Amino acid sequence: MPIKLLKSLLLFFILAVFIAYPLSVNSIELNQVLDNSIEQNDLQSAQIAVKIIDSEKNTVILSKNADKNFIPASNTKLLTGIAGLLFLGKDFRFETKLYYDKINNQSIDNLYIEFSGDPSFTRKDLHKLLISLHKKNIKNIKNIYFVNRYFEGRDTPINQSNTSSIFGYGAPSSIYNLNENAITLQLIPQSNTFEVSQSVGEKINFINKIFIASAEQLKTCQFNAYYKDNTLVLSGCLPSNSYTFSFAIEDPQQQMQQAVLAELAQLKISLDTQIKTTNKLPDNLTLLAKHKSVDLTQLLKHMLVTSDNLYAQTITRTIGYYYNQVGSIVSGKNAIIKILKTKLNLDTDSIQLEDGAGMSENNLLSADFIVSLLQKISQNKNFKILKYLLPIYGETGTLKNRSSKLLKGKVFAKTGTETTAVALSGYLYANNKQYIFSILVNNLKNSQKSSALALEKDLLESIC
Repeated sequence: MPIKLLKSLLLFFILAVFIAYPLSVNSIELNQVLDNSIEQNDLQSAQIAVKIIDSEKNTVILSKNADKNFIPASNTKLLTGIAGLLFLGKDFRFETKLYYDKINNQSIDNLYIEFSGDPSFTRKDLHKLLISLHKKNIKNIKNIYFVNRYFEGRDTPINQSNTSSIFGYGAPSSIYNLNENAITLQLIPQSNTFEVSQSVGEKINFINKIFIASAEQLKTCQFNAYYKDNTLVLSGCLPSNSYTFSFAIEDPQQQMQQAVLAELAQLKISLDTQIKTTNKLPDNLTLLAKHKSVDLTQLLKHMLVTSDNLYAQTITRTIGYYYNQVGSIVSGKNAIIKILKTKLNLDTDSIQLEDGAGMSENNLLSADFIVSLLQKISQNKNFKILKYLLPIYGETGTLKNRSSKLLKGKVFAKTGTETTAVALSGYLYANNKQYIFSILVNNLKNSQKSSALALEKDLLESIC
């Protein structure tokens, strides 16, 4: 056979293989993109795990350290959201109910307010609930009982840091959730200190000891906030700028009691005794009013799009109550693992969960596990719901400010950020295909976090 013909046949064979199996080419290219991005973004000191698959063929096109466990940060919320859909169902709602036993001459003997931990419950919702007393022409209540039949144990994960717990993003998940158990303070520079005012939330007591620091002073001092005797103390120093900080409420039960008393005073309804708590409802009560939250689909959309930790922890505890009859964070996280194992046939032996939000640095997930989770739920009837609950690249939520013409509107994914971790996992639609990916980066310095985001962008753009 002539050499020219042999060369033509060989070239034809090579092209045929490339056309038939283009993923092998993409895999080589993607590995090179990953290596180049690590070098260009100076991420050699970070730990990086990546897995990307062609969803339809379930073919791996890139895998690096995919079997290793990493801190997933808020990618943990993917597990909570999916387990919630699978177990509680899309139509689940939180309910807050008002009961009474007897009414005599415009006076109620015993009023029971049964809370469910509704993470979306606001002061406005409380007002609408209690206005039913006014409509009933009630002027006096002898006893009020706060009823908690659902939650027990800690309101924050056992290893959540004190720093996280003082800010709004680490607010306690309580049966008495109100206004997300957080308040907002605004700091305006004035002379050598700050003028502090509260703009959002139930009124709290605070002490301002902050001073404006020079660049030299910032080398030896820092901002601090803590509670002492039910008072938020702001101390330390900050550069001369305006700030808006969200701080967690220290005691949600006390906050709810104060809010109820304030509403009753506004309605001109007197209370004879202090508010009491109980975990039981007596028989033969009459339901006076109830407030329903929006359905679970809308709650999960808020949780995933804004990465709301209080929503995630509350839904975790609620899953725990209905699965194990114990509404604690530890019960909830164990229930989530069991639900994913039984409903999606996932191998959960290698993962570790300590909460449902990603607040714990003891959470451990692998890119293998996350991709497997996303692949299996994509074959479930709930996927049509889940997909549109996720942030969309360049358009919504925590991905709204990501800039890329190639990725805008094509990536539906959950972000994650921790002290030393960045994560992004979800779905990419390109080349008339659905790709599933998980990118986990750990051991990051603060100065490297933007570089980790650049690496995510490099990898995903190279597929488009």
